[in-house]
Amino acid sequence: MIFLTVGTQLTFDRLVKCVDQFCELNPQVKVIAQIADSDYQPQNFEFYKTLSIPEFSKLFDQAELIISHAGMGSILTALCAAKPILIMPRRTEFNEHRNDHQRGTAERFSKRAGCFVFNDLKELIVGYGNAAVHADGVPINPYAPDLMIDNLKKIFA
Repeated sequence: MIFLTVGTQLTFDRLVKCVDQFCELNPQVKVIAQIADSDYQPQNFEFYKTLSIPEFSKLFDQAELIISHAGMGSILTALCAAKPILIMPRRTEFNEHRNDHQRGTAERFSKRAGCFVFNDLKELIVGYGNAAVHADGVPINPYAPDLMIDNLKKIFA
């Protein structure tokens, strides 16, 4: 099962539409989504506008693959759980965010194993194929390295 999340702050119709098109082409793929207060109503997968924290966590844990906006919370949660993640950055040119910081986030994380960036249906299809190869990822440490903590202690001591 794939879990799609658009985050909790903003809708992301372009992402939801793209995944809906993917599901239309791949009806054997099960997707469950949290789509916020989207104007677009998916036709090809199960969705919820909002989920409680326990419901969200359950779906996230059950998923074999995560599809998300390029939000740090979603990316780090997936990487800590060793789940491959496909991310679509929000873009200001489409009025999806107030700046393009998610493009920078996506570019940076695209270099990490198990993290794939897409901007349209064609790239989603390629990313989905690549993510299947990385289904058995290695989780990242959810804590900062000791060296970083030691340096911060020196600065703030």
